[in-house]
Amino acid sequence: MEPEVYFIKYAYPCAHILCTVRGDVSEEKFKEMEQAAIHNRVMDRAYLEKVFFRAFDRISKIAEEMGKEMWDVDVIQEYFTVRHNPVLNGSDYPESFKEMCRTYKAEVVSEEDDGEIIVKYLSELGGEKKRKVKKDYMPELKVGERVWIHWQYAVEKV
Repeated sequence: MEPEVYFIKYAYPCAHILCTVRGDVSEEKFKEMEQAAIHNRVMDRAYLEKVFFRAFDRISKIAEEMGKEMWDVDVIQEYFTVRHNPVLNGSDYPESFKEMCRTYKAEVVSEEDDGEIIVKYLSELGGEKKRKVKKDYMPELKVGERVWIHWQYAVEKV
């Protein structure tokens, strides 16, 4: 998978904040990001770095630590699956926001009639939680499979 595609699959769920709250992303670009994430389309790196500059500030430091390029999939994966949650935990965002924004390993437990899935995961708040998420990135997901989730999306298989 191209690194731009890998990045936008994790980043797109956060883009609604950049669009609706901060006004950093137009509705047109927001929809373009959605289509890129769903259909594995490469977006312009310079644009992604500009819009998601907070993430790329952290990603560039991780790349340096790992001795890799910033646009290496391993570096991006390290950011989203290992280092993203501690950044959120140290923020002053409301806990309900942080819980949705954290990435979690989850197990698909059922499929809903609307095509979405229910996953279960161990929350950093303690205990097992269930959440309804979209499987737009992986429509072939089946009950029992393990995935990474971010906001309301199953992002990739574990």
